[in-house]
Amino acid sequence: MPFSALFKTPDRRNFRLLAALVSLVTLVVYLPALRNGFVNWDDYAYIVGNIHIRSLSWTNLKWLFTDASIDYWHPLSMLSHALDYALWGSNPVGHHLTSILLHAANTFLVVCLIAKLLESAAGGCAVIAQPDSDARPEGFLGEHGILITATTTGALFGLHPLHVESVAWVTERKDVLCGFFFLLAILTYANYVNARERSQKTRRSYYIATVILFVLALSSKAMAVTLPAVLLILDWYPFRRICSWRQLVTATVEKAPFIVFSIIISILTFSVHNEARAVVSYAVIPPADRVFIAFRALGVYLWKMAVPLNLLPFYAYPRNISGTSIEYLAAVIFVFVTTFWCLLSARRHPLFLAAWAYYTVMLIPVLGIVQVAGYSMADRFTYLPSLGPFVALGLLSAWGWNSLFPLEPNGAAIRRVVPAIAIILVLALSSLTIRQIAIWNSSLTLWAYTIERSPDPVPLAYLNRGVAFAELGQREKALEDIDQAILLAPAGADGYRERGILFGEMGQYDRAVTDLSQAIILDPSDASSYNNRGIALEYLGQLDRSLADYDKAIALHPGDSSFYRNRGIALGKAGRLSGAIDELSKSISLAPEADAYFTRGDLYQQSNRPDLAARDYQTACSLGSAEGCNAIAAGIR
Repeated sequence: MPFSALFKTPDRRNFRLLAALVSLVTLVVYLPALRNGFVNWDDYAYIVGNIHIRSLSWTNLKWLFTDASIDYWHPLSMLSHALDYALWGSNPVGHHLTSILLHAANTFLVVCLIAKLLESAAGGCAVIAQPDSDARPEGFLGEHGILITATTTGALFGLHPLHVESVAWVTERKDVLCGFFFLLAILTYANYVNARERSQKTRRSYYIATVILFVLALSSKAMAVTLPAVLLILDWYPFRRICSWRQLVTATVEKAPFIVFSIIISILTFSVHNEARAVVSYAVIPPADRVFIAFRALGVYLWKMAVPLNLLPFYAYPRNISGTSIEYLAAVIFVFVTTFWCLLSARRHPLFLAAWAYYTVMLIPVLGIVQVAGYSMADRFTYLPSLGPFVALGLLSAWGWNSLFPLEPNGAAIRRVVPAIAIILVLALSSLTIRQIAIWNSSLTLWAYTIERSPDPVPLAYLNRGVAFAELGQREKALEDIDQAILLAPAGADGYRERGILFGEMGQYDRAVTDLSQAIILDPSDASSYNNRGIALEYLGQLDRSLADYDKAIALHPGDSSFYRNRGIALGKAGRLSGAIDELSKSISLAPEADAYFTRGDLYQQSNRPDLAARDYQTACSLGSAEGCNAIAAGIR
C-alpha cells in the first residue's frame, strides 16, 4: 500500500501502521547511542559500581525494593538495570539498547494514545463550537485530521533532541520506563471510560489495571505522581465527564487510590532527599526566587521545543534573580497570557486548554518550588510534559492540512509540497538528535561540551571532567580541572574529596590527607572521604587513625563492601589476622568480588590455613583474578 493511501482511507489499522513507522524511524535515529559508553554522572553509582544489580539474588532484589540509598525510590528502574547486567554485564551497548527500545515503544504508544483520545472527544457535555461543524472533533478534524495529529505528535515525541538526555543517558532509564507505564495507564483508563456500555466487571478490570500500571510508573520514577491530576484533565477533555462541580467531586473521589499512592511516594521522595541533604533550604533560595524560576522554566522549555539548539546537560542555577528584569517579567506575563487565552478559547478549542494544563501540571514536581541539587531545569524533565505542546502542534498541522483541500485548482499542488516540508523537518530533527546523542558518548565529551557551551562556569562539569581525565591517567589535566572546580565552589566537599583521592593515587599521601580532611569538615556525612583518608593514613603508617576512619565510614554507610575490605587489610597490616579475616568475610557477604577473596586467601595463608587459602584463591581465579590464578599455579594447596 503506498504511503499516501494511509491518509486516503484511514482506519484503525492505519493508525497502528503509522505508529509502527514512526517508532521504527525513532529506533533507527537513536542507534548511534549504541556507540556511547557510561558517563561519570550517576552511571557509575547506578550501574558500573552498583554491586546490588550484579545478580538477581533474593538479597539484591530485597535491596532494590527496600533501600532508597541512591537518591530515590525507583525499584523497577533498578530492576531493569539488574536485568541488563544479567544479559550484558557491564557492556554499555546492551544498557543503551534497552533504553532505545523503550523510547521507540513509547513513541508507538504516543501515536495510539493521541488517536484514541481524539476519537474519544465525541459526545459528553463539553461543547466544541466550530463553524459548520457538528461540535465533534471529526467535524473539523475528520479521520484524516486525527491521523495527522497523532502522527505529528508521535514524530515530535520520538525524534525531538530535547529527549536525548532521557534516552542516551543510561541513568535516566527512569524516564523511558516511567513513560512506558504512564502512557499505558492513560490508554487503559481511556478503555475504562469508553466501556460505559460494557459489564461492570469489564470496567472494574480496566480500572484496576490502570491503578496497577500507575504503581509501576511510580516504581520507575516519582514524577508519575501527577497522573491523578492528568486523569482529571482528561475527564474534562476529551472524555467530557466533568461539566459541573458535582461531577468534579465524583471524578476526584474516583481517583482516590491514585491520590493516595501519589501522596505516599511524594512524602517518601522528599524524605529521602531531605535525609541526603539534597533539598535546598528556603534560606539559600527564597520562595520568590523559586517562583520566578518556575515561570521562566515554563517558557524556556517551550522555546527549546520550538528551537532545539544549545541544549545543555546541566543548566546552572541563575545567580541574579529579579522579578523586575525583562527575562523574568516576560516569563510571568507569557504564562498568564497563555493561560488566559486558553481559558477564553476553551469553549471553542478545549484541546489547547487541556494541553496547556497537562504541560504545566506535569512539570510542577520539577519546577524547583522544592529545589533539589544545583540546577534550574533539565532537558529530561520534558520527556512526558512535552506531549502537551506537541499535540497542540499536531492539531495545528491537521487544521493546516485540512484547510488546503478546498483550495482549487492550486490545492493539489500545495498538498504535494506539505509532505516534502514534513520530511525536511523530520530530517532536521533527526540530525539535531544524532548530534545531541554524540555529546553523551563519554564523560569527556559530555563535560567538555558543558564547559564550552554553558553561559556561566559549572563547577560540576570541571569536577567530573577532571575525574574523567584521572581515569585516563592524565593527572595533570585532572588536577587543573579539579582545582578550577574548587575555585568555583570552595564550599563544596566534592572537589576536595576528588583531589584528595587523586593525590593518593599520585603517592602524595600528606596532601591527600589534607584535602580529605577539608572534605570531611565541609561534609561530615560523606563516608567516602573517611574511607579514602583511611587509605592515605594507612600508607603513611598511621594504622590507628586509619582504622578509626574506616570505622566511621562503616558507621555512615554499613552497606559498602569496600569499607570492610579496606579495614580488613589495615587489620592484617597491624597483625590482627583474626579480625582481618572477619572483616574480609563481611565484605564478601556484601559483594563476593575477586579481590576480596584473594585478600582473604592471603590472610588465611599468613594464618597457616593453606586449605582455606587455596579455596579462596581458586574462587578469586574463577572470578577473573589473575593474582588468584597465579597463586594456584605457584603450588599453593
